[in-house]
Amino acid sequence: MKINSDSVIGIPFLMRQAFQGECLKPIASELLQRIELEPCDANAMMDLSTIFQIHGLPDVAAEFQSNALALRQNYRLQETNKQGALRILAIMGPGVIMDNMPIEFLVEHLPVQLESLYLAKGLNVPESIPEHDVAIMAICESDANQDLLEQLENVAQFWPRPMINHPGRIRRLSRETLSHDLDGIANAVTVPSIRFSRIQLMSPMTLRYLELHQEGADSGWIVRPVGSHAGHGLERIERLDEFVPYLERNEGDEFFVAKFIDYRSLDGWFRKYRIVMIQGECFPVHMAISQNWMVHYLNADMLQNERNRREEAEFMRNFSNGFLKQHQASLSQVNRRLGLDYVVLDCAETRAGELLIFEADNGAVVHTMDPVDIFPYKPIAMQEIFEAFHQLLNRFATQSRLSLRESA
Repeated sequence: MKINSDSVIGIPFLMRQAFQGECLKPIASELLQRIELEPCDANAMMDLSTIFQIHGLPDVAAEFQSNALALRQNYRLQETNKQGALRILAIMGPGVIMDNMPIEFLVEHLPVQLESLYLAKGLNVPESIPEHDVAIMAICESDANQDLLEQLENVAQFWPRPMINHPGRIRRLSRETLSHDLDGIANAVTVPSIRFSRIQLMSPMTLRYLELHQEGADSGWIVRPVGSHAGHGLERIERLDEFVPYLERNEGDEFFVAKFIDYRSLDGWFRKYRIVMIQGECFPVHMAISQNWMVHYLNADMLQNERNRREEAEFMRNFSNGFLKQHQASLSQVNRRLGLDYVVLDCAETRAGELLIFEADNGAVVHTMDPVDIFPYKPIAMQEIFEAFHQLLNRFATQSRLSLRESA
């Protein structure tokens, strides 16, 4: 890939290289050389930030990103042969990759031009924003982003072009709020996550509260540090006297505690599903199968286990007549209550056949990085998602054109 200095390489190419075992040092060296020649090369700084994040060096990554944003707030994704395409502006915030919707994966093969505009405290909305047909709020919900999303609620009202995903709706995807908003949906289960400080969790009164008020927690609780991702610090606790030892081996000032629901299937395996909702229409992203309750696609035995892949392939091929048909009514209610144009659900099924919703967010990665020779069924499913996302963009672009005609 030829690196152009007038745009960023972007997350998809760099992450795919790392995912395939390719060394990113040559690219990093070239980017560092560019900065030596041109100290204000913000594009090189942003790409270096991505590389250092991929290599697990968040402090170095944050420094490069901060230096880049001090120079410029908008960045264009490297593209080829996309002249005249839809112009998409992703509104993002500073932080790690998971702090923003990875829209680059969704549009890398679509006829669109993608530009990112970074907003945050101290980074005001520029007087002149990049020309675009459609904006998308790509900032994800987190404690760190709550204030920013609240500020952007007012900004969104006066945005000059249609905006996908209102920031106020994204704010309500927090673990505390989600279960409240989805409570009472027929044949669906959400488990309230309660926030406790470290001091509170060390108090006998709090543990007594959990014992008395977490009705049905006979299978224990799951605990995680607030702000953690990908299972870091996530543990299942079966007895109240295990909370203090948990705190001793995990960092953090605040923690989420929720009842553990045993969602094993009758064969004793845990199955976790990821689906994406685009304009209310549901598509399968993946299914992970594991004998461990903490299921993530990367730690599930999917790469080595052909039996698991065969089941996932069948789940994806038969999605409309299987999983979706069974949970269509519940998912329709979820879509109505969330009120988002694009959102990803991580979910499972209880032993009673109910839809068990773990989380909903706009930041889960939907990608084509899995090797095709091992996962031959993935490209077709992913292409359907990308086409649906393209239709979403076109729908909002049509609104933009109609609005411009009316104002002319």
